[in-house]
Amino acid sequence: MKNTKKILFYIILVIILVAMGWYLWNLYNGDVEVSNLDYVPFADFEIASGNNGKVISHKSSGFSMTVPGDWEEGYDYYGISFVSLDYVVDVNAKAFASPFPETGCIVSLSIIQSDTPDYADYYNTNLDIKACSQDNAEYCEGYIIGKLSGHDTMERLDVMDNDKISGKYLEIKTPFNNNTYTLETYLSGEDADRCENDLRKILESVKIR
Repeated sequence: MKNTKKILFYIILVIILVAMGWYLWNLYNGDVEVSNLDYVPFADFEIASGNNGKVISHKSSGFSMTVPGDWEEGYDYYGISFVSLDYVVDVNAKAFASPFPETGCIVSLSIIQSDTPDYADYYNTNLDIKACSQDNAEYCEGYIIGKLSGHDTMERLDVMDNDKISGKYLEIKTPFNNNTYTLETYLSGEDADRCENDLRKILESVKIR
């Protein structure tokens, strides 16, 4: 009986060691997604007044963009957000845990930095861009290829239209120099057209070096 238990113990131990070895091998070869992504915190963004509005920059990653001068910045869990002074969340949006506006505009920015090209978000976004560029639609998952500051992007537009919320969610992911830059906006409510026009100007101002 004791020998049986001892044999069983060593079998389980071997299985655990093999599993750990497989995981670590794949992790260091970029095939396992890293969970603690290195998002740039709110405090690391610089904000200054410019000729055309507020200039938001993150110098170490080479990113900058301009938002309207009267928009307010605020803490975002993954980075930083900007809202117009008349921004009010639609009460119905709370059921979807999304900041769809009733009035006003919102744009969020997050940056993931890494020293290695196989870092999860950067690595996966690059694979998606390559797949979609080759017209492999099954890999695109609703994304299309676009351009931002001269770089390839993954862009996804989701439309919500039900008895509670009618609006659009746009996500733009740009991998460059082992970083991944993500811009997001929610367009809904009475100012959706105005906000879409403001977004176009913001995107035109983006610089990624």
